[in-house]
This record gives sequence, structure tokens and C-alpha cells, in this order.
Amino acid sequence: MNTATATHPQADSFVYISHSRRDEPTLARLCADLQRAGFACRVDRSARSPGMPAWQRSTLAAVRTAHAVIWLVSPLACTSPHGHDEIAAARMVGSRIYPLWVAGDTWEACVPSALAGIDKLDLRGAGYAAGFETLVAALRGEGPAPTLADAVTVAAASASDAPPRNPYKGLSAFTEADHGDFFGREALIADLLRGIGEQHDAARLLALIGPEGVGKSSVLLAGLLPRLRAGDLPGSGDWCYLEPMRPGAQPLSALTLVLQEQVPMEASAIRAMLEQPHGRGLHDLVQALDEPRVILCLDQFEELFAAAVAEHEREQFIALLITALTEPDGKLFVVLTLRADQYDQPQRYPALAQLISTHQRPVVPLTLTELHAAITRPTALPNVGLSFEPGVAGEIAAAFLDADAAHSRLPLIQFALMQLVARRAGSSITREAYHALGGVNRALDHAAEAAVAALDAETQLALPHLLRRLIIVDDRGAAQRQPAPWAAFAGDAAAHQLITALRDAGLLRDADGADPAAVIFAHDLVLSGWERLVQWAEQTAEDQRLLRRVRAAAAAWDAAGRPADQLWSHSQLKAVFALRERLGIGFDPVVGDFVHSEIDRLLAEFRNPQTPAHRHLKIIERLEDIGAEAAPALIQVLLHTRDFRSAEAAEGSLRRFADAAVPYLATTLHSEDVNARLIAVEALNGIGTQAAAQTLLTALIDGSSAVRQATFKALRALPDAQTIPALRQALRSENIDLRRFAVGLLGMSQAPESVPALSQALRDESVEVRRLAVEMLGRKPTENASLALSTAIEDQEPTVRKAALAMLQRAGERDGHELAAISSEASDADVASLIKVLRDGSGHVRLNAVIGLGQIGGEAVVPALVAVLQDPDPGVRRTAAETLGRLGTQRAIPGLTRALHDRDAFVRIAASKALKKIGKPELDT
Repeated sequence: MNTATATHPQADSFVYISHSRRDEPTLARLCADLQRAGFACRVDRSARSPGMPAWQRSTLAAVRTAHAVIWLVSPLACTSPHGHDEIAAARMVGSRIYPLWVAGDTWEACVPSALAGIDKLDLRGAGYAAGFETLVAALRGEGPAPTLADAVTVAAASASDAPPRNPYKGLSAFTEADHGDFFGREALIADLLRGIGEQHDAARLLALIGPEGVGKSSVLLAGLLPRLRAGDLPGSGDWCYLEPMRPGAQPLSALTLVLQEQVPMEASAIRAMLEQPHGRGLHDLVQALDEPRVILCLDQFEELFAAAVAEHEREQFIALLITALTEPDGKLFVVLTLRADQYDQPQRYPALAQLISTHQRPVVPLTLTELHAAITRPTALPNVGLSFEPGVAGEIAAAFLDADAAHSRLPLIQFALMQLVARRAGSSITREAYHALGGVNRALDHAAEAAVAALDAETQLALPHLLRRLIIVDDRGAAQRQPAPWAAFAGDAAAHQLITALRDAGLLRDADGADPAAVIFAHDLVLSGWERLVQWAEQTAEDQRLLRRVRAAAAAWDAAGRPADQLWSHSQLKAVFALRERLGIGFDPVVGDFVHSEIDRLLAEFRNPQTPAHRHLKIIERLEDIGAEAAPALIQVLLHTRDFRSAEAAEGSLRRFADAAVPYLATTLHSEDVNARLIAVEALNGIGTQAAAQTLLTALIDGSSAVRQATFKALRALPDAQTIPALRQALRSENIDLRRFAVGLLGMSQAPESVPALSQALRDESVEVRRLAVEMLGRKPTENASLALSTAIEDQEPTVRKAALAMLQRAGERDGHELAAISSEASDADVASLIKVLRDGSGHVRLNAVIGLGQIGGEAVVPALVAVLQDPDPGVRRTAAETLGRLGTQRAIPGLTRALHDRDAFVRIAASKALKKIGKPELDT
């Protein structure tokens, strides 16, 4: 016998009594006796109609707070659906339930068959006094009494210790394959079966009508259809069942596909019969089948009335259905599902409207009894074997009932349950896991954010791009999901990672019947349940409103002859540029001219000699407000300014744009102005990302030695994590010079990742590149480098083999020590040698000599470096100015001051920065 011991009730507690109103005399006696024993009683005497949402919520709250629940069991109570709902609510919240048998000759006639074997207290007739005494003792915690343990027992764990199967379906509808996991709609399905069996008139239709999310598709596919196939109606096991279908955008094509599975004809012949104008094609095709009845399930019938369906095809499809359903002695029987809010759509076609009106069945929201079964019964399946901690099922039910439209939240319940099984503790679904998930209301948002957060930051940035493919948002903020073809993401690694993550989380799925293959959000609830997506949709709607306004303003401005007084203000255009960057869209020429006028005006003002110096910083600030599109204008600012503060502000703006500025700086690298290209190199160096490094590589083969040298130096200054991936990609370039530069930079890197990259270069088609890679590997005193050199000994080119042998020999002679570098302890002879090299004819050699003198340092090198400020190569002059700034000596001030007037803007900026480092910013001009 199942027994339980109660704790003594608190002073303000009560017992809740579930009863049939026809057992009122027994109820009155029991309440009076309990009150005399010191127990407050509560029964359902509210004005709320039983079974309505408000009644369900109040019942759930009452049994949750009750000290115990007393169930008066009788033949009359057995027929009360609301009494069963009260007990279901009590079981979900984990209440202690005492079954009291108060009337009836046999227990089996008083309870559902699933509860026939439970223990109870017999209070019938003479047994009342003893039974009541046992009940009071149990309520006081002074003795045991039978309680209603959950009749859904948990199956034993598998002997193989295999993890429990997850029986919940998330945002997807139950399918025919899921019928063993589908619970809660048994009464409705039995009623539908009776309706089909009793239908003897000429029309053979059953229309399931209900609100969105109430579970119509699941009732049809996982409930009714399997029962028909199993022969629950006489002869139904021998019927022909066409594959369930949805009308989609091309209903005749969809119907052709399902008929092709059963009709021994070519698809083209079937389609031709369906398109015959008399509308008898479907009837004739079905009649030719051998089975006595043919069942066609049309799920989501409302799709037939979507704008994407051509009217002539819709009318032909309806004509086919009406003829096949109403022809005397016809074989076709159709079961369809239709959203209640779309019920008016078929009304435009009178014959169809009459059929649906006459042969419809409502699919209503779940009762508490049905909700209890849907939540808890799947966990007791043999290959699941899980159980809920007491009260968890009640919290889920409460969240379901608290919604304004609880029926539409069934997929959310399934989604939360699916997530809870994945987060189980052993064989238990715990309250801790439920709260960590954020409950039913936050489960979807929690899962979506967790899926995105697990990806790297760069991939996460691609999410808005993916959303634009998957969702249509109107300017009122209404969002609608749409399928996105896989082909649209070809080569987009970030999109593929996001799609995979969201599919694994149950938020995306393959689009039904999509041709070509496509993905779609799993349910409309994703559009409202994922907070980030909701905010994105709101922003997108605002963007569309702004885009419409700016296009109208630009058209009016153009039509009026483009007057300056019709141009938008800076604050208005700032929002437009932010919109363009956010959406990644281009402007048509008129809109482009309209919005770019702000950039052109600010740049013209900056170049104007009459513009006061204090205004320059404000102009730069406004250019930064515009966004990355102003990057070329900021390059022009750097070309035309001699003021250190303005240069520093412009450089800071470019750095803050980060990767968004890289495409614009890449364009500047193709400018005819060498100085503009030099400044773009410096800006990309300041951004310092992998995308910036990738773009810098193109400048390694610039026609100007100054640009090449600046680029080489910039790439050396960037972190290896940014440059090495870019250099590895450069090794696949068709340009041999770019591959050579990449090998040289990899040879200078100290990162272990440089060795595999150089090993890759050993397979280059160019002998020169392979030989250089051998030389660079020979400089790296690592075992991996030696192993790579060993493979080069077998190169087909003798000079490469010879170089590899020499490098391996040198590596052995080093005996594990790295080559010595120039240090501050260099001799006077070293300094003299480097000063002599400053007169070399090669600018690249002179540049390296300047770098070497800077590494040596000391007062002895300053005069030579000051003299280099007159070098004919601007790249060498700039490097000398930067080196003097790092040395920080006062002796460099006169030479650097003269360099402020250098003909090269890049040298002027370097000299200005150097003076600031030395401590003389007041010399800036």
C-alpha cells in the first residue's frame, strides 16, 4: 500500500476537496467533520466556469498552496471531467492526494482504468468513522494513509546504460513516426474516429479547425492517422493512404508528387490530368486505385490562400477537391487542418466553404488532464525512463496557463521539455534545471543565446546578415519567416556555422518541400521568443522607415535642381550612414549624392585655408560620426594637415572604425597619390586586425619602394596571430613577388606557426620562392624547421637542395643557439660600418641601416640619423624621424623641426610625433 506521512498543517493552511457536485451531501458531512477536527476546507464554488482558462489557473494555484488534496471518488465523480482536471493539477504540482471512496459498488466503476489498482480509504457506509479517523491522523502527521502516487510509473533504466531518448519535439510538430510519444489528445482522437466512421453522406471531408499552435498538425499526423492505419475503424487498415502534404506555393505540383507514389503513371501524365478544365482529374486518378477508400491529409490548408499561390492554380486545386469529395461512390476522403484566424479565406469559394462548414471539428486548447498527460507521460516510456521532481510539471503548466493565448504556446512547452531532458540530473528532470533554463518563457531565448555565444566573435557578427535572409520585416515591425536557399550561403563559413548552431539548438530546420534545398526558422514563435531577434526586427523596421524617407528626400532634392538648403542636417545623415553600415546595402546614385554631400562639404571646409584650427577637430569628429564610409575623407585630412592634434584625431577615428574601414582603405591603396597609399598603410597597421593584415599584403607589391617598405614594416609590427593567416593566404597568390615577401616576413616571425607556413612555401612552383623559404627555415633553430629542411633535400632543383644542405649544416654548427642580434654593446666599428652603408645606392639597404643604428642607440648615432632626414627616399626620411623620436634626444630637435616642412606629408607627421615624444609639441605648425 502506498502511504505518506504529512507534516502538521500551519494555522493558515487548508485542505482542497475535489468532488462531483452530485456528491454534495457527502461533501457537506466531510467538511463539517474536518472543520470540527480543526481543518479549513476549500472547494470549487467560484463563479468561474469550470474548464475555462481562469478556472484552470485558479485551480492550479489552489492545489499548489493546499496542505493536502482530498479526492471524493464515486461513480458520479468518475464522469466529471472537471474533477479529473483538479486531480491532474494536484499531481502536476506534487500535492499529497488522499483518495476517499465515498460511493459505488465496485472501485473499478469509480476511477479511470489506469488508476484501478491504487490504494484508497473506504468511507462508504459503516466504514466512514474509521476511514475518517485515519484521514485526520494522516493530515496531522500522526499516522499513515493511502495516497495517490503518480500512476505513470517510470520504467527501469536500460541495462546497457544508454542515455534516455528525448521524447519531446521542440518547435516541430509531431509526425506519424512520433505517434508513440504523443499524449493528451486521446479523447479528441476517439471523437474524430467516430466522426469519420459515422459519416455516410456524399461529402467525405473532416476539417480540423483551431488557433495557431493548438496542435492541429500533431493531432492529425501523430494521433488520427496512425489510429486509422492501425485499423481502429472497420477496414481502415486496408485503406490507401497518400503521403500527407501541405499545399505550399505550388499546390498542383505538391499533389502530383503524392499521387505519383500510388498511381502507376508518369508525373507529367498525372499533372496533365489534374490540369484538365473539368476538374475531374483527382477523382479519376483515385478511382483507378484498388483500395476501397483513399485518405489524403492536407496539413496547413491555409497555405492554399497565400499570395504566392497563383489564383488560377488555387481555383483548379479547389475544383479538384470538391469534385473528388462530392462525387457519389467516390473513394477519396480528405482530412485537413485550418487555422481559425484564416477561416474566412475559404469563404470566398462558396462550394468549399459549405463543405468545411458542414464537416468541421474544433481543436480546442488542452484541459488540465490533457496537459498533465502531454507533459508527464512521455517520460515513462520504456526507452526514456525519466521522472519530474515534485512540482516541476506544475510550474510548466502554470507558465502555459499564464499566457494570454496559452494554446499557441504548446510548441514552447515542448521546446522547454526537450531542453530539460538534455539538462537532466541522472534520471530526474529537476527544478534547478528548469529555473536555469529560464522557465518556459525564457527557454527559447536562453537556447538561442547559448548557441550563438558558443561561436567566435567574428562569426557572431554575421548574425544580422543571416537574419536578413531568413526573415521579412515590414516597416510596421511585423516579422515573417521565409526559407533561405542553401546556395545563398555558398562560401560563407560564418553563415554555415551559425546555421549549424541554430539547427542543433532546434531553432532552424530544413524547409518543407523546398526546391532548391533551403532552411527556415522552425516556428513563428522564434520570432517572438528570441529577444535579440525581436530587437533586430524593431531596428530593421525603423531602418526601413528611414530608408523610405531618405529616398523620398533625395528624389525631391534632385527634382528641385539639388539646392543646398534641401540637404539633410548632420544628425539626420549620421543615422543614414549608420543604417547603411548596419544593413550592408548600397545607395542608388541620387541617394548616394544626397548623403555624400555631407562628407564632401566637411572635407571642403577642412581644406579651406580660412577655416580656423579649432574647427578641424570638430570636422574630424563629425566625419567619425558618419562612420566607416568617411575613411577616404579622413585619409585626405591626414594628407592636408600639418597639425599633430588633427592627425592624431584622424588616425584615432580610423582605428575605431576597425574592420568596417578596411574596404575603404583597400580602395585607397590603389590611389595614384603615393602619400595617400602610405597613410592607408599606416591606418591599416593601426587597425591591426586579420582583415587589415590581409589588405596590407596587396601593398607589398606597390610600385613605390616607400609604400613597400612601410608595408613591410607595418606587417612586422602586427601580432603574429593576425599576420600569419594572411601570409599563408599570400603564399597562394599568383604574384611571385607577393609570395617572396610573404616568405621573408614569415622568416622574421618568431611564432611557431611560421614554420608550417614556410614548409608550405617549399612546394611553391617558383625555384626562387622555394630557395628563399629554405633560407628562412635555416634561421629558425627549431626541430620542426630542421625536419622541413630535410624534405627540401629531395627538391628537383639542385640549387634548392644545395641551400637546404647548407642550412642544415649551419643549424648543426649553431648547436642550438640563436644567431646574435645587434645590441647596445656594439663597437664603434659597427656604428661606422652602418654610417657608411647610409651612402648605399639602394633605399632598402639605407632603410635597414637606419633601423640598425636605432637598435644600437646612443649619442654617437644621432648626427648620422639627423643627416638622413635629407635622404632622397621619403620612406628612409620617415624612418629616421621615427627613430630619433624613440631615442628621445634633445640634439635631434633642430633637424626634426626642419623636417616639419618636408615636402612629404608622411615625413611631416613622423617629425611632429617625434617632437612630441621628445617633449616639444609646441613646435608643431
